[in-house]
Amino acid sequence: MRILLTGGGSGGHLFPLLAVAEALKKEMGTESVEFLYLGPCNKFSDEILKAHGIPTKNLFSAKWRRYFSLLNLVDIFKFPLGILQAMFKILIFMPDIVFSKGGYGSVPAVIIARLFWIPIIIHESDAVPGRANRFMQHLADSIAISYQMTANYTNPVKTFFTGNPVRESILGGDSVKAKESLGIKSDKPILLILGGSQGAQKINEVVAQILPRLLATYEVIHQCGEKNFEETKDLAGQAGVKIGRDGYYLFPFLSDTKDEVRDSLAASDLVLSRAGATAIAEISAYGKPSILIPLQGSANDHQLHNAFEVAKYGGAMALKEENLTPELLLGKIDILMNDAPLRKLMGEKARYFFHPDATKLLAQAIIQLANKEKLK
Repeated sequence: MRILLTGGGSGGHLFPLLAVAEALKKEMGTESVEFLYLGPCNKFSDEILKAHGIPTKNLFSAKWRRYFSLLNLVDIFKFPLGILQAMFKILIFMPDIVFSKGGYGSVPAVIIARLFWIPIIIHESDAVPGRANRFMQHLADSIAISYQMTANYTNPVKTFFTGNPVRESILGGDSVKAKESLGIKSDKPILLILGGSQGAQKINEVVAQILPRLLATYEVIHQCGEKNFEETKDLAGQAGVKIGRDGYYLFPFLSDTKDEVRDSLAASDLVLSRAGATAIAEISAYGKPSILIPLQGSANDHQLHNAFEVAKYGGAMALKEENLTPELLLGKIDILMNDAPLRKLMGEKARYFFHPDATKLLAQAIIQLANKEKLK
């Protein structure tokens, strides 16, 4: 069976695709399934996908920005080129089914798949669908969702609930191993800071301002993003903190192939994170309390909706980025770190947003639809 994967180039799109690809290999056998990723490739996506044995083909992709930008004019011409590229590359590969994670980069592949009558499943990770998935739901045969409230925005006839898929390699972390690999010998509580695959400059800057005070009480594992690494390192230095010393462990990106993600999650007492759907699913898989800071101005404010959906249920504390100050953040961290029963309760409620069968449900749906069967 040939399966075309498509989506945006960020970790929020790629990691769920990888999770489902691994589940499909288990369901069908590695030799019985062939994958191709078709979408906007960059260094990050290319390395991640190829490391997992999934070949990639690049497409021109057009993004419509909600603010004034001359790039919108450029992208008007890139879109038809992306459509033509998708047509030829899909003709050559001719998949049995297309699995799309959404995002503007997946639109050309989904349009061409519909023209060729290739079955399409799209998966919406966020509480509120992005514009690409709102458009593509009219072309898709089935729509998988991760939050119950998302059903308010999709065609009920096509929609089924799965939750967000989480990579198996993320699960089963070892807190003792994490402490040993990092050289943590103290009994201080551990704060894990996750900025997403692209990092979070605002969070990095605010954390740097309170870093000495944080390190007086906590160990800090900080994933800042590759493009922000040198700047964050300099900010820490200006605060008198050296990486790998004083209880501060800075990474451009936490690798799942080296078990850095899962072990850091297992070891942490509290997680400070962006509110991407994949990050929330992974935090929830470990039942960790979190402070979620949604990216200001994210498409359709999807991170804001994600964060407040989890907070409404009691699984996290949500802070708007525009309200984020060093003193406010430090105060919230201290409140949670000093209240073990509250952290435990938040962690238990966070587990509501982890759906261990999500990958299997999606894999089975893909197989059934590719075989022209009705979804159960």
